[in-house]
Amino acid sequence: MNAHVVLVGNERDATRRREIVEATYLPDVYLFAPTGLFQGYTKLEELFDGFVGSFSPGAEFEELGPVQTIGDLALQRWKLGKKGEKPLVTGSDVCIFGEDGRIARAYVLLDETLEE
Repeated sequence: MNAHVVLVGNERDATRRREIVEATYLPDVYLFAPTGLFQGYTKLEELFDGFVGSFSPGAEFEELGPVQTIGDLALQRWKLGKKGEKPLVTGSDVCIFGEDGRIARAYVLLDETLEE
């Protein structure tokens, strides 16, 4: 879950992010986000490239509390913003893992968008 929320979300270098994506997700992963459904590595890269460029410089993902797990399902609460400032957005990600430990399905749930 740390790779999904923090490492992928905060990585600005596309080559390094692709390496993290391949290590974290199954090739046919489905990621369900408020902006749509993204399937496979190429679509995930498009999502992350667009998303990373859309938030203000210095804003990073940070985990909120421990990961909760049961069976092959995990939930991680998170926030996005600059350290020491009010978050731009908070949310939760729910992931279902495949047999090899990589993410097969990911669901991004937003709590609220906050004014900067």
